[in-house]
Amino acid sequence: MTRWKDKTNPQVILEELNSRFSVDEKGQISSKSIQAGNIFGVIADMFNFNKQVPEYLKKRLLRTAFDKIKKDGNVNLSNLQKHISIEEQSYIIKPIEKFHLVTSISIGQDVKFPVINIDGVRISISPLLPKKYTSARKKIIKTITGSEFDVGGLNNQFVVVTTFGKTINEAVDSALDKLDLIRAIWNFFFNLNQTWRISFDQHKSVNKTKLGQYHSIHNSNGSLASETWWYEPSFSQSNSGHISENTYEIALKSFLSTLVKFKKLKYKSELEKYLINYVRALDSDDLHSSFLKLWVVLEQITGTTFKDKKIGRAARIYSNFGFSLEIINYLRNFRDKAVHHNSSSQDIETILYHLKSIVEDHLSRLLGNKYNFESVNDFREFWDLPMSLDQIEKNQKEHKTKIKRLEQIKKFRRFI
Repeated sequence: MTRWKDKTNPQVILEELNSRFSVDEKGQISSKSIQAGNIFGVIADMFNFNKQVPEYLKKRLLRTAFDKIKKDGNVNLSNLQKHISIEEQSYIIKPIEKFHLVTSISIGQDVKFPVINIDGVRISISPLLPKKYTSARKKIIKTITGSEFDVGGLNNQFVVVTTFGKTINEAVDSALDKLDLIRAIWNFFFNLNQTWRISFDQHKSVNKTKLGQYHSIHNSNGSLASETWWYEPSFSQSNSGHISENTYEIALKSFLSTLVKFKKLKYKSELEKYLINYVRALDSDDLHSSFLKLWVVLEQITGTTFKDKKIGRAARIYSNFGFSLEIINYLRNFRDKAVHHNSSSQDIETILYHLKSIVEDHLSRLLGNKYNFESVNDFREFWDLPMSLDQIEKNQKEHKTKIKRLEQIKKFRRFI
């Protein structure tokens, strides 16, 4: 059964919920404030839900369970937990269904992408949208914008992602995660080769390849699976400019070879999260926002926080360790000021590109896996090793001394 997390006072919370909502003559739940329902998003985080329940669904399950016990007039802690468990089980036994996400991506129409399959998700990129989706796609675009015009120009192609989920939201999340993973590997080629940039007008995002503004979800026959649409929060016009056909060919070869390497990695699930967060961080035209999000990626890779002295781990991959450590400490202090003092810098583009290079250097080593690491933790521990032979020999002597002391303790220890 679902349980409350420690350090919460469930009785106080439930009494407050009970006072905020009432049941009218028709049996409908109502409240004095239209914002009253927002509190369920906070309270849902106070429960230990079944691990199979996705994050986005927890608030809805809690609200449904509360509404039922409120209508029954039996509002108490055990009853709420009981109904949450019922809702959880209802979700868990639901069958997995197939859906198709349709969106667009800012890749030149002369790039011929092969169909990509990754973890059961199929991604098809094409200049033309398959006919069976056309009518439904036009309908939802017209609902949003008032026009049936969807996407066009030389720098856009359509994407159809075949995905699966117990709910539509689950299927959409899965589709966007895999699509952003593919986009991360594709952008990585272009970003890695751009180590600095100076803009003389309004800042643009680092990423050259971004998703379109609107995403729709369809059934296998092309009809809409939901009238709901999803939008890209960091959407802005592509920053790709002109990319030669030769560059695209090199990029595609690099992309396909990197994808093959990625699929073979034993720690690919962890690396997938880093790559997705990396590409999403660099989608924004707000470079200060990009910096803060990208710093989180560095913390994830190194297994540290900005207060942790082990953040110096990030500098260990460089031969000029001392200098690199100074740069990373500067970036950490900049992050601290940005978060706690809302400070900014006119040189944010330069600062962001320093951080970008550091994150990409780590991602390159994880993707290449030259030393056959078994896990991301192996990668971290590798860079924690002493940097000189003298230090290693010293550590060995200290280790032998500790073993000797342990043996002595065993000999002289007696039972009381």
